[in-house]
Amino acid sequence: MGRDGRMRPARRTVVVGLGATALATWPAALRAASGAAPDLSPPAELPKPKQRPKSQERFELTPASAARAILYEEDPAAPAGNRYWGEVRWRLETRPSANKAAPETVVEAEVAVHGLQLKATFRRNEDRSLPASHTVDLMFTLSADFGHNGITNVPGLLLKTDENARGVPLSGLSVKVIPLYFLIGLSAVESERKQNMLLMRERGWFDVPIVYGDSRRAILAFEKGVEGERAFNAAFAAWDGASPAPASMDRK
Repeated sequence: MGRDGRMRPARRTVVVGLGATALATWPAALRAASGAAPDLSPPAELPKPKQRPKSQERFELTPASAARAILYEEDPAAPAGNRYWGEVRWRLETRPSANKAAPETVVEAEVAVHGLQLKATFRRNEDRSLPASHTVDLMFTLSADFGHNGITNVPGLLLKTDENARGVPLSGLSVKVIPLYFLIGLSAVESERKQNMLLMRERGWFDVPIVYGDSRRAILAFEKGVEGERAFNAAFAAWDGASPAPASMDRK
């Protein structure tokens, strides 16, 4: 069972045979959604974060400093697609590991936009039976009136330099574990691992391609911002073994 109370299968049972992710060419209408008229409704807001034990809490964004998120959706009635604005909060944590191993450092992004919430958790893979260098958990929550019959596929994860750039896919494999929960294992092949890490270090935006249950497609884009950069820099220092993650990064 995960920290949020949801049941999860063991990771090694769901991610096997990693190779380069083959993302299909997404429709031009969806890619052009970055030029669509923006949604003028109030931006989505994340619920207030639960209080965490000081031993686990590293730092969190306040709502006023949250980074941006944008949901681009296909719409047969709108050739340019639809665009909705939201926000992201980033958090860096050190968590106890199984079997009394060294604590693990994880980066979490909590995204909220247009009735959709995503919790993305980035961690280095410590399970040697799992052929992945790092894993990314993608847990979605949809509002009751979200529509589209849920989410059936998240084919991968992409990085890009800015909001309007075209993303470059990370090499790895995405699998659907249970409804609304997808697990991405990043390739452990050395050349692909280096390229993945370079993209994650240097690029400031993530793209999450989504296929809805009604077969429409969407892209959820969200930025690192200052706090996301800060979280990943600290996490990479810990993951690379250069130095442990700081004991506290709480904002003053």
